[in-house]
Order: sequence, then structure tokens, then C-alpha cells
Amino acid sequence: MINLKLAERFFIITMCFSIFFSFLLKPFNDDEVISNLLVIFNLLLVIFLLIPVIVKNNNVKLLLYIFLFLRVLLLYFDYYGKDIGNVLHSGGDSERFYEWGLLISKNLNLIKEISYTKYTDFLAILYWVIGDQRFFSQFINVLLGFWSIFVFYKVLDLFKLKDATKLFFFALYGFYPQNIIFSSILLREALIQFFFMYSILFFIKWLNSNKRIHVFKTLIFIVLSSFFHPGMLLGLLVYVFMFLFLDVQNYKFNFTFKKIAFLTIFCSLSLAFIIYNSSLLTGKLAIFVIQENSSLIENYQSKSGIEEGGATYLRNFKVNSPIDLVLFMPLRLVYFIFSPMPYDVRGLGDLVAIFLDSSFYYFLVYMIVVSISFIKRNIFTIFPKIFLILFLTISLGFALGTENSGTA
Repeated sequence: MINLKLAERFFIITMCFSIFFSFLLKPFNDDEVISNLLVIFNLLLVIFLLIPVIVKNNNVKLLLYIFLFLRVLLLYFDYYGKDIGNVLHSGGDSERFYEWGLLISKNLNLIKEISYTKYTDFLAILYWVIGDQRFFSQFINVLLGFWSIFVFYKVLDLFKLKDATKLFFFALYGFYPQNIIFSSILLREALIQFFFMYSILFFIKWLNSNKRIHVFKTLIFIVLSSFFHPGMLLGLLVYVFMFLFLDVQNYKFNFTFKKIAFLTIFCSLSLAFIIYNSSLLTGKLAIFVIQENSSLIENYQSKSGIEEGGATYLRNFKVNSPIDLVLFMPLRLVYFIFSPMPYDVRGLGDLVAIFLDSSFYYFLVYMIVVSISFIKRNIFTIFPKIFLILFLTISLGFALGTENSGTA
């Protein structure tokens, strides 16, 4: 078992100290030297203090050391090994995040004028405080990714799984290649995952205790997650639906006119907020905004031509009506989750993508199929259904704006 509260204090204190230390030394030393000192200092604390004190199970300790080593190794390779090769997903967006963040940090008033997602604004404020410390800002993702692993283990604790089962899924989460990559490069995914994992934690606590405080914590963390990517707002919709209609004492849904009316009003207000908040519409949700003399379908078709290249999929399917779009979405969802498809393999790169990414989702489908009898027998049969709905809803939202297997 992991003492999550103690781990939380550790991560908060070390990150605050590191940022404060950087701020004090910013005028006197080389930024890269400070970054390396802070990274090494934090790693020593994690290795010799955090893991030995907070974790009691030796198998979990060993896995945590391996998880940390892989992420730090990838961090150093991505930052110092660019002449040798590029880490998957690094470059492009990660370089723009850094450059725009650094530019805005020199004049924070630019946040109101230019912005390349909220993550850029986050980096701008961070660089304004600590200086041009690209390496340390990237290491923050390592810490957040590692912190998420502790939260995930607590989630497994709440389900009261057997130790062997818990260890298996803990290893699966920690070794998931995309998880390792996004925890080691300068992209917003580490922050999105971090906040979303906490929303899951408090949601499960609400399912177990029915305490209102966990409702508010769940909503706060999913909103924070959506702050860095508006697609996560679909998770908010699922949570609100569950909080309104799920009777956690009887594990049944309770629909009343008052609750349905409230959900309708909430969805209407949320849609209005999205439409009138231009910062949310710089990404994939822009297709929902009806431009002058254009329809939803025309918006969708205009965006469908943006991503060119051999990794695009389902280009031959034409959407000419809202009904076509509804019928098309399940297929988009399947391709979003499992792409590249085995019959679309173009070479070694696609085979690697299937092994590092799609195979984990194939395993998820397998686990659901083999667990059907358990789900039917178990009193908590509502739990896996809720998380499946949450997973599919958020995935469907992202699938609507993605038609390239690399992006997916």
C-alpha cells in the first residue's frame, strides 16, 4: 500500500522549493546548470526518501524505480540526444509550446493577444518565474507523470483488488509506452492525465461513500483537465450525469423530471459557454460552431481536409447529413482507438505503433469479454459500466476531431 497523502506533500513541497530556488538564482547562474541541479536533487529525494518511506511493498518499490528510470532516461535523451534521434511525439508541438511560452514570458500581456493553448500560458508564467529552464519544465512532466502513478495505485486500493491483480494493472499502467513518452517530453498530456486521474480518484471515493465533498473535488479536477484540452469537457458531462441520476446506495439510476431538467439546463449553458469562449474553440470543438452561411456538416467537411498524409483514415466516407455523422461516429471511434489497423500497415513504423499503443486497447477489449460473467455476478456491476461510458464518451469526442493515426 502507498501513503498517497504523504506522497502528495512530498511532491508539492519539492516542486515549490525547486521553483522558489530557481527564482532566487535566476539572475546569477546559467539556466541549464540550475535545471540540471534541480533535476538531480529531486531525483535523489525520490530515490532515497520518497519511495523507501512511502512504499512498503518491495515489488511495488522495484516497479517504481523502473518506471522512474525509464522516464528520466527518455527525458535526457529527448533533451540532449536530438542529434541522435527524436522521441516519438516530440518536436513540432513541443517546440512550439516552448518557443511561444518563452516569448510570452518576456511580456505576460501577450497572453491576451497570442496563445498556443493554455499549456503555453502555463509555460509562459513558469518561465517568467524561473527563467529559460526548458529542461526543468520538462522534468515537471516527469514528476507529474510519476505522481499520477501513485494516484493510480490508490485507485486500485479503493477497488480492494487482490495483491497480484493490483500489481499486474499497476505494471500495465506504468509500462504503457505512451504513458512513459508523454511523461517525459514537453507536451500538455502529463498535466491532462494528472488532473483526470485525480478526478477518477475522487469519483470512486464518491461511489464508495456518497460524500458531497468528493463530488466537488471530482468536478474541479475534470475542469482543470479540460482547461488544457477542451475535449475533456465530455468527461465533465459524464460525471454530472452520474452525480444526478446514480443512486450509489442501491446502484441504480433514478430519473426524475427535476433532474432531467437540470441536466438539460447544464448542457445548454455548457454549450453556450463553449460557443462564446473563443479560447476553447481554437481546437477540435470548433466544428460545432456554425459559421456564417455554413452548416455543421460543412464545418466538419472543411476540417476533414486539414490533415494530409498516409496516416489518415476513412477519407472515402462522405458525411452529408447529421444522420450520416451519427452513423459514422462509431466507425471513427473504432479507428481512433485502434489505428493503425493491421490491414493498413505501411511498414515498420505502423507495426511499432500497433505494438506500443493499439495492443493495449486490444487487451482492454479482451479483458472486458473474459470478465462478462464476473460483471454479471458482482454487486458492483455498475462500476465497470460507468468507466466504460466515461472512456467511450471522451474517446468519441477526440475521435470527432482526429482522422490521423499518428495524432490518434
